[in-house]
Amino acid sequence: INTFDGENLIFFNQSNSTQIKVGATFKTTGKTSSELYGKFGIGFFNSSNKGLWTYVNAEGTTGESISSITGNSVAVVAKNGDSTWKWKESTNFDVATNVYSPSSPIKLEIDRNGVRFDIYVNGNLVETINGLDYGLSAADTIYPCISTFNVKLEVTDYYSIAKHNSIAIDGNLDDWKTLSTWNSINANKTRALDTSTNKGVIFFYEMDSRRRIYLRRG
Repeated sequence: INTFDGENLIFFNQSNSTQIKVGATFKTTGKTSSELYGKFGIGFFNSSNKGLWTYVNAEGTTGESISSITGNSVAVVAKNGDSTWKWKESTNFDVATNVYSPSSPIKLEIDRNGVRFDIYVNGNLVETINGLDYGLSAADTIYPCISTFNVKLEVTDYYSIAKHNSIAIDGNLDDWKTLSTWNSINANKTRALDTSTNKGVIFFYEMDSRRRIYLRRG
């Protein structure tokens, strides 16, 4: 992401479930020379433009190289419902310090369950946020986004995985073993689909290392 001046957002299309897990790995490659308070991260904003932004604090001095970045923390801030942020209020605070170095990649993940937002940094849970404190409701259908403020990035391993009853729908059946119906699920997983009663089903198969399978009824 070669950032333009100001805020730059990239949204996950068709990913507005109220139970969803969103994550990405970020590698800093530079910043806008004059930017002293650069930031980047993952945001959840509703149709009223209220919500929360989990961001890496990439503040520093003037200059375009990563050597000018001195920030090392991850924080959360609320958005007011317009283009302004609550930088000076209690809804803006660090959730993890000494976790970011501009010379190393950092992984951010947010696991949303209604108004509960669990924030992970490099695979570690660092904070649980109540969305009500940020103007969000359990029913808000939100398209999460990756965003940067005057920081240039390489973003890899990004994902947006919907969940059902807190289980990620990612093609991995291990999570389903806790269900009381697991034996039935396991027995049926290789059974041939009855096309007479399941017409118009489209199968999507993503050929990647995670071997995720997506099903959608046509």
